[in-house]
Amino acid sequence: MKYIILLLTFISITLTARTQAESRKKLSSFASSHTSHSSSSKKKDDDDDDDDDDDDNNSSSNYSTYSYRDSKTAINFRTVWFWEKIYTSETSNSQKQNKLFYTASSYNFQHWTPTGINNAKTDTTELNFAKFEISLLYNLIYFDYETSFYGANLESQRELLKIRKNLHHGWERYLAEVTLPFTIIMGKHTPLAKIYFGYDEQVFISTITSLEKKYYSPREDKNKGNNQELVEINKGDKIVTSTLFKDYFLGLKNDFNPFLKYNAGFFLMLYNKPYSLTIDGAQFDEEIHDTDFSAIGLYTNFIFNLKYIDTRLGFKIGSGEIKFVAIDTTVKDLVSKDYNTVYFQFNGDLGIHYNITDYLKLEAMAKLEYRKFSLSKPDSNKDDDVDDSESLELNTDTIFTAYAGVSISF
Repeated sequence: MKYIILLLTFISITLTARTQAESRKKLSSFASSHTSHSSSSKKKDDDDDDDDDDDDNNSSSNYSTYSYRDSKTAINFRTVWFWEKIYTSETSNSQKQNKLFYTASSYNFQHWTPTGINNAKTDTTELNFAKFEISLLYNLIYFDYETSFYGANLESQRELLKIRKNLHHGWERYLAEVTLPFTIIMGKHTPLAKIYFGYDEQVFISTITSLEKKYYSPREDKNKGNNQELVEINKGDKIVTSTLFKDYFLGLKNDFNPFLKYNAGFFLMLYNKPYSLTIDGAQFDEEIHDTDFSAIGLYTNFIFNLKYIDTRLGFKIGSGEIKFVAIDTTVKDLVSKDYNTVYFQFNGDLGIHYNITDYLKLEAMAKLEYRKFSLSKPDSNKDDDVDDSESLELNTDTIFTAYAGVSISF
């Protein structure tokens, strides 16, 4: 009996390794053939462009009033320590921290559009919910209530709200946006910047309905060890998963000008979702993999504050990684070493606010996030006139958020 168990264990491990190896081989073959095809196509296009040239020779916003600290208080100090209001005026979370009493009611909308999978239908849970919140003693005491009341799939929306609720802990509202209590001074008189840390989390639910026979590699279950293999799914089968976006920031911010604020520094971004390898529109959709996306690099934000309108423009660029979890393989492992995985993100916010009284305020906001992963190949012959650099799109995610509400604070 002992030898039979050992034999079955050996066979199971061998089959698992073979399945993963075959999956890597298929993905690698698809990636290699497509990048090679893209390279030759681009070269041909460049040649055509040259011929044409020859022929031609014979194209989160801040929704509260910014506070301005007089630079005179910084005279004669290179670094000024002061326990001012730790939270900034950029978000409703910071508004609560700055107030003895804060209460608000709001309507919130959020929608996520991921890269689709061929021969499969991808649906994401669209959130429509009302939120009521009360904060006392500079956010030391806090209560909120969220409920979904409109739109399709109300049960799915309520499930997503429960997931959102379970993600957050009490201590997070103190660390979501923190400005350290000192200011960097330029020369003797001019406040330059503050050190800033922040993070943001967003969660969504997606349902992928297969329209044909496919193979799915789910996230490895720790209880199963390495016994992970591709699961066959048929037409009509569904894959339901939650996707959590995490964004972390560390940098310098300048909020001394009441009309223009900016910050810049380093970011770390993480999220997960089911994904089929896609290179510049071509897709290996026979397989769907639970996939981890990550990026690290530089970010910058510019915030423009007018009397009733606030606008924020933000950019991130850095090095990215796309990893198929179950087979422990990244996209970079499947393509030529000449290619690098690059991440780019654009954020655009538009907010409107109106103070009815010193204590009563109306506000609304719309925000767009665009996230993109690409394979990038730098120009290998910089001395030549021919540019053979390439950029091949791997994945995009778009998130739209809207908010409208009324608040009372003092």
